[in-house]
Amino acid sequence: MRLILEIIDDLISIFGKGRVGMKLSPVGRFQDMFDSNPLETYTYLLNKLSERGIAFVEIVEPSTFEGKSIHPSGASQISITAKAFRTAFKGTLITNQGHTPETALEFINKGWADVVTFGKLYIANPDLVKRIRNGWELNRKWNNATFYHGGEKGYVDYPHFNPDAKQDQ
Repeated sequence: MRLILEIIDDLISIFGKGRVGMKLSPVGRFQDMFDSNPLETYTYLLNKLSERGIAFVEIVEPSTFEGKSIHPSGASQISITAKAFRTAFKGTLITNQGHTPETALEFINKGWADVVTFGKLYIANPDLVKRIRNGWELNRKWNNATFYHGGEKGYVDYPHFNPDAKQDQ
């Protein structure tokens, strides 16, 4: 934790605490990384980040797809990360990963998070806000093969919703 906190302190000294944020994946399993006690580890870190008054922390919820691993699933360690860490971080807490408009509203209403971000759902629905506001159907088909490969394919070629046309989604 010392390295992380020293970097945060340096960033605060340069940009100010209101312009520094951090994204954390307490129960992520990328490249089979694993924390045996994420609740203890990240509660400590989030308390320290809260003391520093940084602008926000974005916390990633457990993935529904974790691949093969010898470790327990992230969801079996902490089923809802925003809920588990809400009391440890007093600033703006953002939750991410697998949210629907319904879960986003639930997390906000229950006070587990202040903000909910959408990744794939936003990519596949360039008019996501308009769709949610109007109760229009969401496109839940995205092309994972085009993510992070450069170019516009898979990023700016998803259709906008046309309420007057039959949608093929």
